[in-house]
Amino acid sequence: MKKPTYRQLNFFRKFLGALFVLILFCYRKEKLRKPAILLILSGLLTRFWAAGTISKNRELARSGPYSLTRNPLYFGSFMMGFGFSVLLLPVSLILGFCIAFSCAYLPKMRQEESDLRRFFGSDFENYSNQVPLFFPKIHSYAKSKFSLKLAVRNKEYNAFLAILLLLAVIFLGRKRFI
Repeated sequence: MKKPTYRQLNFFRKFLGALFVLILFCYRKEKLRKPAILLILSGLLTRFWAAGTISKNRELARSGPYSLTRNPLYFGSFMMGFGFSVLLLPVSLILGFCIAFSCAYLPKMRQEESDLRRFFGSDFENYSNQVPLFFPKIHSYAKSKFSLKLAVRNKEYNAFLAILLLLAVIFLGRKRFI
């Protein structure tokens, strides 16, 4: 079986994301929950922190959020999606989000890891033996410098805008239609 390309994996992730948003709007009947909002905002901040500490395709990121998980950007996305699931979906569909997220992101993480192994060799191998793939492990946090300029260059403002738009639509929709 042929390995999917970056383009195919990105399309799949974006398709599942759009499908998830459509499902959210069909099931927006449950009450708002403060923990869900906190989870969404925590995910957003995790992504922003990670984007401000990584120089993509230049050096192997090992500090800051990358000392806790090898994929803090994806972990932040998971927290945001899980937060929206808790906020809007019936409990029975939250598991569906987790399965869909795994199907969309696990192949992407594996593909990226393969590229990092090829590019950084034993440095990446050592790093991957110490830091978990996805769920953070507070073992030996390595401090990093955060750069707002780097976060902007990595276009992390798109996530902020998307989350603000989704939350506005949800809150305004509730006031108008419910």
